[in-house]
Amino acid sequence: MAGRIELAVFGHTTRDFIVTYDGRLQLGYLGGGGMNAAAGASYWAKDGEVGLVTRRASAMPPALLEPLARHPGLDIEGVRVMEGEGIKLWLLYDLDGYRHWVKHHDSANRMEAAPAPGDIPPRYLDAGGFHIAPLPPGEVLALLNALPEGRVVQLDPHYEWFFQRHIGLWEQILKKVTVVTPSEDEFTKFWEIPYGQPVENYMPYLRRLAAMGPEVVVLKMGGKGAVLHVREEDAFYLVPPCARDDEIIDVTGAGDSFCGSFCINLLRGRPLLEAAVCGMVGSAVSMGLRGVPEYLGVPFGRAEALYQRVRKQMANRIVRLDNG
Repeated sequence: MAGRIELAVFGHTTRDFIVTYDGRLQLGYLGGGGMNAAAGASYWAKDGEVGLVTRRASAMPPALLEPLARHPGLDIEGVRVMEGEGIKLWLLYDLDGYRHWVKHHDSANRMEAAPAPGDIPPRYLDAGGFHIAPLPPGEVLALLNALPEGRVVQLDPHYEWFFQRHIGLWEQILKKVTVVTPSEDEFTKFWEIPYGQPVENYMPYLRRLAAMGPEVVVLKMGGKGAVLHVREEDAFYLVPPCARDDEIIDVTGAGDSFCGSFCINLLRGRPLLEAAVCGMVGSAVSMGLRGVPEYLGVPFGRAEALYQRVRKQMANRIVRLDNG
């Protein structure tokens, strides 16, 4: 008998062709925001607690999907098959780590590859909360309108649409969201402000984003950690990363893994900052591996053990910022 879903994750499944600046290649890997976030949440799951709603390509090699089917913490009833190649992406890294996405000529578009309300297994709607990985805003709004009220909903906005020209859609979307998790790049482009500023310069814009609806804004800043803004308290916290530079192999999917790990621990009742540390732990685990198949091979308990090792040190490194 299928167990209860704690966290349902919605997002794309892709095939990623990764080229780093120094010429390393990872070609044809299983990827996508939804897949990576579900894998990050799966570090903390062993009994089908994480449900995944996504569309995978009929042309996807079966071997890529075997780890997904075997993972005891993932429920894949919501994985639907779409005809064709699905989304295929080149991920090209600059010297400074900035990433460019380029679709293959035979790739599906992001709208047709996005999960829709009709793809959601009915029992997933009983989940304690939901994470929506980067999707086009129209598809995000359709999913939000299909979800029950009164649950935690976390949203990671899509870099192609998180701009002021779509502000009308974002105003509708963010009213329905509990937590929003933009990257620094997405955040600065949305507000049309310079990238790489001191955190204090971002505070007014974090407030403005929270005023659009979310109770918590998590600004993901890569190697600088994350800034959490709690609207009700008007509080700002800087949570550092816990990954060691000498243990990082691949940063692809690190932000998604943070989101999955953070959300499932928040749903389980961990306080906000402890859940954020769990997010950093999930991100660190993923950065020490190469791609979703390796993520899904992580034994249950490894992430929790790392959290227990670093939690006191991390708690001492979290900074409450002066909110001015």
